[in-house]
Amino acid sequence: AEAMTDSLLKTAKDSQSFYGFMVLKGIWYLQANQLDAAKRCAHNVQRYVSRNPATPNFNTLAAIAKTIEAATDHLMRKNKPHTVQLYQEALCLIMQSDQKDLAPDIAANLADAYIFSNDIPSAAKWYRKALFLVDSLHLPNERNISLYMGLGQIYTTLEDYRSAQKYYELTERQFDKMEPNMQVYFLNNYGNYFYFKGDYPHALSTFLRLKQLLSRYQEEKKLSMYVCKINLADTYLNLGETDKAELYVNEAGKYMEKVGITDGIFYANTIRMGIALKEK
Repeated sequence: AEAMTDSLLKTAKDSQSFYGFMVLKGIWYLQANQLDAAKRCAHNVQRYVSRNPATPNFNTLAAIAKTIEAATDHLMRKNKPHTVQLYQEALCLIMQSDQKDLAPDIAANLADAYIFSNDIPSAAKWYRKALFLVDSLHLPNERNISLYMGLGQIYTTLEDYRSAQKYYELTERQFDKMEPNMQVYFLNNYGNYFYFKGDYPHALSTFLRLKQLLSRYQEEKKLSMYVCKINLADTYLNLGETDKAELYVNEAGKYMEKVGITDGIFYANTIRMGIALKEK
Protein backbone atom coordinates (compact mmCIF):
# COMPACT_ATOMS: atom_id res chain seq x y z
CA ALA A 1 0.00 0.00 0.00
CA GLU A 2 2.83 2.39 0.85
CA ALA A 3 4.63 1.71 -2.45
CA MET A 4 1.45 2.15 -4.49
CA THR A 5 0.58 5.41 -2.73
CA ASP A 6 4.08 6.80 -3.25
CA SER A 7 3.93 5.83 -6.93
CA LEU A 8 0.60 7.62 -7.34
CA LEU A 9 1.97 10.76 -5.67
CA LYS A 10 4.92 10.82 -8.10
CA THR A 11 2.76 10.36 -11.21
CA ALA A 12 -0.17 12.65 -10.31
CA LYS A 13 -1.10 14.78 -13.33
CA ASP A 14 -2.65 17.71 -11.45
CA SER A 15 -2.86 19.20 -7.95
CA GLN A 16 -6.28 17.80 -7.17
CA SER A 17 -5.11 14.26 -7.90
CA PHE A 18 -1.88 14.84 -5.97
CA TYR A 19 -3.68 15.92 -2.81
CA GLY A 20 -6.22 13.14 -3.22
CA PHE A 21 -3.32 10.70 -3.09
CA MET A 22 -1.81 12.62 -0.17
CA VAL A 23 -4.98 11.85 1.80
CA LEU A 24 -4.29 8.17 1.14
CA LYS A 25 -0.72 8.64 2.35
CA GLY A 26 -2.03 10.31 5.51
CA ILE A 27 -4.30 7.32 6.14
CA TRP A 28 -1.31 5.01 5.61
CA TYR A 29 0.78 6.98 8.13
CA LEU A 30 -2.10 6.77 10.61
CA GLN A 31 -2.34 2.99 10.23
CA ALA A 32 1.46 2.71 10.52
CA ASN A 33 1.38 4.71 13.79
CA GLN A 34 3.53 7.49 12.26
CA LEU A 35 1.27 10.12 13.78
CA ASP A 36 3.37 13.25 13.20
CA ALA A 37 3.67 12.40 9.50
CA ALA A 38 -0.07 11.70 9.31
CA LYS A 39 -0.81 15.11 10.80
CA ARG A 40 1.55 16.85 8.34
CA CYS A 41 -0.29 15.23 5.42
CA ALA A 42 -3.62 16.33 6.89
CA HIS A 43 -2.42 19.93 7.28
CA ASN A 44 -1.03 20.03 3.73
CA VAL A 45 -4.33 18.83 2.29
CA GLN A 46 -6.33 21.31 4.37
CA ARG A 47 -4.13 24.21 3.20
CA TYR A 48 -4.58 23.17 -0.41
CA VAL A 49 -8.36 22.89 -0.11
CA SER A 50 -8.62 26.27 1.66
CA ARG A 51 -7.12 27.96 -1.43
CA ASN A 52 -9.88 26.63 -3.70
CA PRO A 53 -13.64 27.19 -4.02
CA ALA A 54 -15.76 24.65 -2.13
CA THR A 55 -16.93 21.71 -4.27
CA PRO A 56 -18.25 18.27 -3.27
CA ASN A 57 -14.87 16.71 -4.10
CA PHE A 58 -12.85 19.31 -2.19
CA ASN A 59 -15.23 18.91 0.76
CA THR A 60 -14.46 15.18 0.76
CA LEU A 61 -10.71 15.84 0.81
CA ALA A 62 -11.04 18.38 3.62
CA ALA A 63 -13.33 16.14 5.68
CA ILE A 64 -10.98 13.15 5.50
CA ALA A 65 -7.96 15.34 6.27
CA LYS A 66 -9.71 16.67 9.38
CA THR A 67 -10.56 13.15 10.52
CA ILE A 68 -6.90 12.14 10.12
CA GLU A 69 -5.77 15.10 12.23
CA ALA A 70 -8.45 14.38 14.85
CA ALA A 71 -7.48 10.71 14.99
CA THR A 72 -3.83 11.55 15.69
CA ASP A 73 -4.83 13.70 18.68
CA HIS A 74 -7.27 11.05 19.88
CA LEU A 75 -4.63 8.30 19.72
CA MET A 76 -2.12 10.46 21.58
CA ARG A 77 -4.76 11.44 24.20
CA LYS A 78 -4.24 15.14 23.46
CA ASN A 79 -6.31 18.25 22.57
CA LYS A 80 -9.73 16.86 23.55
CA PRO A 81 -11.83 19.96 22.66
CA HIS A 82 -9.96 20.39 19.37
CA THR A 83 -10.55 16.72 18.51
CA VAL A 84 -14.31 17.21 18.98
CA GLN A 85 -14.23 20.40 16.88
CA LEU A 86 -12.35 18.69 14.02
CA TYR A 87 -14.84 15.81 13.84
CA GLN A 88 -17.76 18.28 13.92
CA GLU A 89 -16.24 20.23 11.02
CA ALA A 90 -15.52 17.00 9.12
CA LEU A 91 -19.14 15.84 9.52
CA CYS A 92 -20.49 19.15 8.18
CA LEU A 93 -18.15 18.92 5.19
CA ILE A 94 -18.90 15.28 4.38
CA MET A 95 -22.65 16.00 4.32
CA GLN A 96 -21.90 18.49 1.50
CA SER A 97 -19.58 16.14 -0.38
CA ASP A 98 -19.63 13.38 -2.98
CA GLN A 99 -19.01 10.68 -0.32
CA LYS A 100 -21.88 11.04 2.14
CA ASP A 101 -21.56 7.31 2.90
CA LEU A 102 -18.63 8.27 5.18
CA ALA A 103 -20.96 10.31 7.42
CA PRO A 104 -21.91 7.51 9.87
CA ASP A 105 -18.23 6.71 10.51
CA ILE A 106 -17.40 10.35 11.22
CA ALA A 107 -20.46 10.67 13.49
CA ALA A 108 -19.24 7.58 15.38
CA ASN A 109 -15.74 9.11 15.64
CA LEU A 110 -17.34 12.26 17.04
CA ALA A 111 -19.17 10.12 19.60
CA ASP A 112 -15.85 8.49 20.57
CA ALA A 113 -14.29 11.93 20.95
CA TYR A 114 -17.11 12.92 23.33
CA ILE A 115 -16.48 9.74 25.35
CA PHE A 116 -12.82 10.76 25.43
CA SER A 117 -13.96 14.13 26.83
CA ASN A 118 -16.25 12.44 29.41
CA ASP A 119 -19.39 13.90 27.81
CA ILE A 120 -21.49 10.73 27.77
CA PRO A 121 -24.86 12.32 26.81
CA SER A 122 -23.33 13.88 23.69
CA ALA A 123 -21.62 10.58 22.85
CA ALA A 124 -24.94 8.71 23.06
CA LYS A 125 -26.59 11.36 20.87
CA TRP A 126 -24.01 10.97 18.10
CA TYR A 127 -24.10 7.17 18.15
CA ARG A 128 -27.88 7.38 17.68
CA LYS A 129 -27.32 9.93 14.90
CA ALA A 130 -24.86 7.55 13.23
CA LEU A 131 -27.42 4.70 13.38
CA PHE A 132 -29.96 7.05 11.78
CA LEU A 133 -27.49 7.96 9.01
CA VAL A 134 -26.83 4.30 8.19
CA ASP A 135 -30.57 3.81 7.79
CA SER A 136 -31.35 7.04 5.91
CA LEU A 137 -28.43 6.59 3.49
CA HIS A 138 -29.54 2.96 2.85
CA LEU A 139 -26.14 1.56 3.81
CA PRO A 140 -25.46 -2.14 4.63
CA ASN A 141 -26.33 -3.34 8.13
CA GLU A 142 -22.66 -4.20 8.67
CA ARG A 143 -22.04 -0.47 9.11
CA ASN A 144 -23.86 -0.73 12.46
CA ILE A 145 -21.16 -2.96 13.98
CA SER A 146 -18.99 -0.13 15.31
CA LEU A 147 -22.09 1.70 16.53
CA TYR A 148 -23.22 -1.26 18.62
CA MET A 149 -19.69 -1.29 20.00
CA GLY A 150 -19.91 2.37 20.93
CA LEU A 151 -23.24 1.90 22.67
CA GLY A 152 -21.72 -1.01 24.59
CA GLN A 153 -18.98 1.33 25.77
CA ILE A 154 -21.50 3.97 26.83
CA TYR A 155 -23.60 1.49 28.81
CA THR A 156 -20.41 0.20 30.46
CA THR A 157 -19.61 3.75 31.54
CA LEU A 158 -23.14 4.09 32.93
CA GLU A 159 -22.67 0.75 34.75
CA ASP A 160 -25.68 -0.68 32.92
CA TYR A 161 -23.87 -3.95 32.30
CA ARG A 162 -26.92 -5.85 31.04
CA SER A 163 -27.44 -3.37 28.17
CA ALA A 164 -23.68 -3.27 27.53
CA GLN A 165 -23.59 -7.06 27.24
CA LYS A 166 -26.45 -6.96 24.71
CA TYR A 167 -24.58 -4.61 22.37
CA TYR A 168 -21.21 -6.31 22.79
CA GLU A 169 -22.77 -9.67 21.97
CA LEU A 170 -24.36 -8.16 18.84
CA THR A 171 -20.88 -6.96 17.89
CA GLU A 172 -19.16 -10.26 18.69
CA ARG A 173 -21.46 -12.11 16.25
CA GLN A 174 -19.98 -10.09 13.39
CA PHE A 175 -16.35 -10.15 14.54
CA ASP A 176 -15.08 -11.79 11.34
CA LYS A 177 -16.65 -9.02 9.24
CA MET A 178 -14.69 -6.28 11.00
CA GLU A 179 -11.59 -4.60 9.69
CA PRO A 180 -8.47 -5.40 11.77
CA ASN A 181 -8.42 -2.00 13.49
CA MET A 182 -12.06 -2.44 14.54
CA GLN A 183 -11.34 -5.95 15.86
CA VAL A 184 -8.62 -4.41 18.03
CA TYR A 185 -10.94 -1.62 19.20
CA PHE A 186 -13.70 -4.11 20.01
CA LEU A 187 -11.53 -6.47 22.05
CA ASN A 188 -10.05 -3.55 24.00
CA ASN A 189 -13.53 -2.26 24.88
CA TYR A 190 -14.90 -5.73 25.57
CA GLY A 191 -12.01 -6.38 27.95
CA ASN A 192 -12.74 -3.08 29.69
CA TYR A 193 -16.40 -4.12 30.04
CA PHE A 194 -15.41 -7.27 31.93
CA TYR A 195 -12.83 -5.32 33.96
CA PHE A 196 -15.27 -2.65 35.15
CA LYS A 197 -17.87 -5.32 35.83
CA GLY A 198 -15.31 -6.95 38.15
CA ASP A 199 -15.10 -10.13 36.07
CA TYR A 200 -11.30 -10.26 36.00
CA PRO A 201 -10.91 -13.80 34.59
CA HIS A 202 -12.97 -12.88 31.49
CA ALA A 203 -11.16 -9.53 31.26
CA LEU A 204 -7.85 -11.40 31.26
CA SER A 205 -8.90 -13.86 28.56
CA THR A 206 -10.18 -10.99 26.39
CA PHE A 207 -7.00 -8.91 26.74
CA LEU A 208 -4.87 -11.99 26.02
CA ARG A 209 -6.99 -12.58 22.93
CA LEU A 210 -6.29 -8.97 21.94
CA LYS A 211 -2.55 -9.42 22.52
CA GLN A 212 -2.57 -12.48 20.25
CA LEU A 213 -4.47 -10.57 17.57
CA LEU A 214 -2.02 -7.64 17.70
CA SER A 215 0.91 -10.04 17.36
CA ARG A 216 -0.73 -11.61 14.31
CA TYR A 217 -1.02 -8.13 12.75
CA GLN A 218 2.63 -7.37 13.71
CA GLU A 219 1.69 -4.55 16.09
CA GLU A 220 4.17 -5.48 18.84
CA LYS A 221 5.84 -2.06 18.89
CA LYS A 222 2.71 0.05 18.39
CA LEU A 223 0.66 2.07 20.85
CA SER A 224 -2.22 -0.42 20.70
CA MET A 225 0.00 -3.22 22.05
CA TYR A 226 1.21 -1.10 24.96
CA VAL A 227 -2.37 -0.11 25.82
CA CYS A 228 -3.16 -3.83 25.81
CA LYS A 229 -0.19 -4.56 28.08
CA ILE A 230 -1.07 -1.86 30.60
CA ASN A 231 -4.60 -3.28 30.76
CA LEU A 232 -3.14 -6.75 31.25
CA ALA A 233 -0.96 -5.40 34.07
CA ASP A 234 -3.99 -3.94 35.85
CA THR A 235 -5.99 -7.15 35.37
CA TYR A 236 -3.17 -9.34 36.68
CA LEU A 237 -2.87 -6.98 39.68
CA ASN A 238 -6.56 -7.51 40.48
CA LEU A 239 -6.04 -11.26 40.18
CA GLY A 240 -3.14 -11.09 42.65
CA GLU A 241 -0.48 -12.06 40.08
CA THR A 242 1.93 -9.23 40.86
CA ASP A 243 4.94 -10.69 39.00
CA LYS A 244 3.05 -10.64 35.69
CA ALA A 245 1.54 -7.24 36.52
CA GLU A 246 5.02 -5.80 37.10
CA LEU A 247 6.37 -7.28 33.86
CA TYR A 248 3.64 -5.70 31.73
CA VAL A 249 3.43 -2.36 33.53
CA ASN A 250 7.18 -1.81 33.14
CA GLU A 251 7.01 -2.46 29.39
CA ALA A 252 4.00 -0.22 28.90
CA GLY A 253 5.15 2.49 31.31
CA LYS A 254 8.48 2.93 29.53
CA TYR A 255 6.67 3.40 26.22
CA MET A 256 4.23 5.94 27.69
CA GLU A 257 7.15 7.92 29.11
CA LYS A 258 9.04 7.75 25.81
CA VAL A 259 6.19 9.18 23.71
CA GLY A 260 4.84 11.48 26.44
CA ILE A 261 1.33 10.08 26.98
CA THR A 262 0.57 11.65 30.35
CA ASP A 263 -2.57 9.63 31.11
CA GLY A 264 -0.63 6.42 30.41
CA ILE A 265 2.20 7.48 32.74
CA PHE A 266 -0.28 8.18 35.55
CA TYR A 267 -2.05 4.87 34.93
CA ALA A 268 1.23 2.94 35.03
CA ASN A 269 2.18 4.61 38.31
CA THR A 270 -1.14 3.73 39.96
CA ILE A 271 -0.57 0.08 38.99
CA ARG A 272 2.93 0.25 40.47
CA MET A 273 1.40 1.62 43.69
CA GLY A 274 -1.06 -1.27 43.69
CA ILE A 275 1.75 -3.79 43.25
CA ALA A 276 3.69 -2.21 46.14
CA LEU A 277 0.62 -2.41 48.40
CA LYS A 278 -0.07 -6.04 47.44
CA GLU A 279 3.55 -6.91 48.27
CA LYS A 280 3.41 -4.82 51.46
